[in-house]
Amino acid sequence: MKRCRTLAALLLLVLLSSSSLAATWVYSDFGNLATSISIETEAKSGAVGDLSMPLSVCPLNSEYHCFKLGSLSFSVPKRSDSGSRSWSYEGQTYVVVRSQSSAHILGRQVDVLTIDSMSQSPQMRFYYSYDAGLLALRGIGGDSGVLVLQEQCGFGASKKCVDANKPIK
Repeated sequence: MKRCRTLAALLLLVLLSSSSLAATWVYSDFGNLATSISIETEAKSGAVGDLSMPLSVCPLNSEYHCFKLGSLSFSVPKRSDSGSRSWSYEGQTYVVVRSQSSAHILGRQVDVLTIDSMSQSPQMRFYYSYDAGLLALRGIGGDSGVLVLQEQCGFGASKKCVDANKPIK
């Protein structure tokens, strides 16, 4: 009986842990709200516009926050003190083109890294905060709009951001 209770407690802990990590993020173009990217870690799927596709993310024990959705890839070291100006993950190379600069977004101040991924096609630029996560992304060159986060905290956000923005029950 004691073993069953222990097993049930472990199962409950695993279920609670995984559900707290599961999230959905949507990034949309203000100029064209039909243009969006959604990332759903629990369902391991996402969408670019209306086209659904499988999503892969880094394992929890990885040193990176990362995802791959179709031909779109993103990666950033989890540790802000890593000092990395460039890194490679899954065949993609990422370069910090602008160090953390302070920006005011919707009334809050965030430090933002500008990260380019030159090895994917199209080339991409990501705007990432170690506190608030992935804030925005856009293609480099052409008439690509900026896809902006619709939630309070983006992909790869800190626990502090997630906890501060949990819905009140």
